[in-house]
Amino acid sequence: MMFRNSELQKCYWQSFSLQRFIAMPLVIMAIVVLILLAIESNRAEVISAVSYQGFYIIVFLWGGYQAANALVQEVKENTWDNQRLSLVSPWDLTVGKLFGSTMYTWYGGVILLAIYFFSALQVKDAVPDQVAFSSLLLLGAGMLCQATALFSSLIPLRMQASRDQFHVVGYFILGLIVSGFFYSMGSYLSAPYSYEHDEMKWFGQVISLHYFFLSSMLLLLLWTMWAIYRFMRDALKFKNTPIVWALFVIFCMVYFAGYADERSYFGSILGAANFYPNNGPFLYAFVVGILAVYLNFFSENLNIIRYRTLFHHWHGKVWKKVGHIVPMWTVSLILALMAGIIFVIASSNDSYNTEEITVLVISSLLFLLRDACILHYFTLNPNGRLPLLAALFYLGVFYLLIPNIVFATGLKIEYVGYIFYPTFFTGGDLQMLLPVVGELFLAAWILKMRYQKVNAMIEQ
Repeated sequence: MMFRNSELQKCYWQSFSLQRFIAMPLVIMAIVVLILLAIESNRAEVISAVSYQGFYIIVFLWGGYQAANALVQEVKENTWDNQRLSLVSPWDLTVGKLFGSTMYTWYGGVILLAIYFFSALQVKDAVPDQVAFSSLLLLGAGMLCQATALFSSLIPLRMQASRDQFHVVGYFILGLIVSGFFYSMGSYLSAPYSYEHDEMKWFGQVISLHYFFLSSMLLLLLWTMWAIYRFMRDALKFKNTPIVWALFVIFCMVYFAGYADERSYFGSILGAANFYPNNGPFLYAFVVGILAVYLNFFSENLNIIRYRTLFHHWHGKVWKKVGHIVPMWTVSLILALMAGIIFVIASSNDSYNTEEITVLVISSLLFLLRDACILHYFTLNPNGRLPLLAALFYLGVFYLLIPNIVFATGLKIEYVGYIFYPTFFTGGDLQMLLPVVGELFLAAWILKMRYQKVNAMIEQ
C-alpha cells in the first residue's frame, strides 16, 4: 500500500482534517451552483472554462509552491537531518515529498479535472479526443510543475548551500516556467484549428503531434522524478554512479537530434539544416553535450575536498570510488567530445564543410575548457562568497562587455569574433584557434596556482 510510506502518512495527517476534507468539494460545488444560477446559456462552456482555470490555480500555483517548500521548510526548521538519520528510504522520501506535500491540492485538482472533463463534453461540437487531450495536458503539466519545483529545491542541498540560500519563490517560478511551456504549447495545440493538424516530423518520419507532445511531457516528468530520487539517495549518503546521468544526456542528444530536419518545427526555427543539410542531427547532439556541461557546473558541488578525494582514489586505482565521486561535468564533456568527433566524421561526405566543422568543434571545446577553468578558479576557493555568481560575472565580461567594446571601435565581428566566441572559419584555418588556445593556457595556469595555494593551506 502507498500509505505504508511514513512520509505520506505524515503529510496526510498534516493536510487533512474533517473541516478541510469537506471544505474543498463544498466550495467547488458552490461555485458550480452559482454559475448554473447566474447563467442561462452556455453553462457547460462556462463551467469547463472556470474549472480549467481553477485547476491551474490550485495545482500549478498552490501545489507548485507547496512542492518547492516541502524540503526548504525541513531545512530551515532543522528537521531535515532527523529524516536523513531515520530508516526512510530514498524512494519513500521522493514519493512523500512530491505527492505528500501536494496531497491536498491534488484532492481539489482531481475534482476540478473531473468537472472540466464532463462539462467540456457537453459543449456544442465538442470533440472527445480533444477534451481528453486537454485533460491529460492539465494532469501531466501539473505534475511536471510540482516535480520541477521540488527538483530545483534539491540543487542547493546537493551543492551544500547554507540555509539562507534556499529561496522557495525561485524554485516555484522555475517549476512554472518549465511546465508553463508545455501548458501554453498544449493549450495552443488543443485549439480546434490546431487540433486538426495532427502531424509532425521527427527524424524525417511523420508522427502524431499530440501523442508525441504528451509522450515528451511524460518522459520529462519521469526523468525529473528519477533525478529527485537520485538526489535523495545522495542526501542519504547512498552512492550514485554517473551512468544514469550519461543515459539522460544521450537521451537528450537523440531526442533533440530528431528536430534537426528543416521541415520540423525546431529545425525551421534554428535553421541547422540550412548550414549543415546532412549533419543537422549531429550538430544538435554536440550542442546538447556542451549545454549539459554548463548545466553541471551550476548544479553540483565542485569544492577542493572533492577533487582531493578524487585524485587520491585515482592514484590508488580504486576505480569504484572514482566512479562514485567523479563530477558529472566530466561525463558530459566526454559525451560532448564523442558527439563532436562523430559530427566531424559524418561531415566527411561534405568536403566543403569538413574543415569548417572541424574548427567549429575544436573552437567550442576550447572555449568550454576555458570557462571550466574560470568556474573552478572561484569554486575551489574555500573562503569565496557566492563563487558561481562571481564566475558568471566574469564570463559576462568575457562574452559581452569586452567584445562589445572591441566592436564599438569599428572592428567587424567576422575579423575578430573568433577571439571571443566559438565559430567556424571558411577554409578551416586552424591558426585562428591560437587566441583561444592562449586564453585556455592562461586560465589553466591561474587555476593551477589557485589549486596549489588552497591545497597547501589545507595540508598545513
